[in-house]
Amino acid sequence: MAAVVPLPLQSVYVASKCAVRGLTECLRFELDPFKIKVTVVCPGAVATDIFGDPKNIPPEAISIDQAGIEILEGIEQDKVVLPIEDWARKAYRDATENPAANEQAQHQIFLDTLIRDGMTVQQFHDKFILETG
Repeated sequence: MAAVVPLPLQSVYVASKCAVRGLTECLRFELDPFKIKVTVVCPGAVATDIFGDPKNIPPEAISIDQAGIEILEGIEQDKVVLPIEDWARKAYRDATENPAANEQAQHQIFLDTLIRDGMTVQQFHDKFILETG
């Protein structure tokens, strides 16, 4: 979902996902004359080993089997961008239909993350902007 909704404090990860989405969207046009369809899957939370300990799997995560069903259905429907979990579908809808509200939500996520990590905006600036600049 990082290709659709920016994740504050995850700039490099988001950039890589945006590159995949852009590549997918370009390939759809380039391969269309050959009747080849391309879809980018934006899974949200799927219960896989990516979470490490099974206790870390979010309660809203869907099973691998359900993800497979959602992916196959989305491909059959010729979706370009395919969010496959309820949170992901909502985030995609919000980002595309109400970008101003989505931007406000991302600002709040950024500030909440800083607070959770015990960091002020100035500390973030000093640590991440000045140290890497």
